[in-house]
Amino acid sequence: MRYLCLCTCLLLTISCRQKPMNTQPSLPTRSKRVVVKLADSLGTVSLYIPTRYDTTYSWIYESDCKICGFFQYRFQPHSYFIEKEHHSWARRPFILYDHLTIRHSQELTYANGDTSSIRMIRDNQREIIRLQGYQRSVITDSLYKFNDRYFAVMATAYELQYLDKNFYSKTIEAVTIVKNIGLEFKYEILVPVKDSIYEHFIPNALELLQTIHIEKGY
Repeated sequence: MRYLCLCTCLLLTISCRQKPMNTQPSLPTRSKRVVVKLADSLGTVSLYIPTRYDTTYSWIYESDCKICGFFQYRFQPHSYFIEKEHHSWARRPFILYDHLTIRHSQELTYANGDTSSIRMIRDNQREIIRLQGYQRSVITDSLYKFNDRYFAVMATAYELQYLDKNFYSKTIEAVTIVKNIGLEFKYEILVPVKDSIYEHFIPNALELLQTIHIEKGY
């Protein structure tokens, strides 16, 4: 009995000295917090982005119809060209990029914000990939829940040639519904060399997407 009591006391002493487990996810390394106030009273978005994204700007993506236009907010390194896409049929110049774009429509696009609409968004993502015609490799295609909000997430990668040179692209987009309007977070990169940023682009972006918080946006 004396040995049993001694062992019990030792176990209690060891357990008291152990640090409690940290159940909160750690913040992504080399990241910073930013806050974006969305137009049309959609609310405020806060999230972490890479520290290399030191340049931000916003514009309205214009199109032939109002529902086809988007409010867009972009974060990127200052060393990359600042591009403000406009008409959907306009020819884009071939430029390198590494950025995050947040965008939402100017009009209501979904009847509700339940998981059925989120699944419909995922189906639309698949159809867009099919119509683009690129030989994309799908890395992730699933529903995620970030901070009590569902997102349709798709990540792809592909290679292309331009002027007999190889270029490498990766994209990951997460879309949710806020007040019956689709809200998209899209990380994209196009580079001529597969460096460490490119190789870890998708997992790092997915980690950053998990920090999204949307306030007053229901």
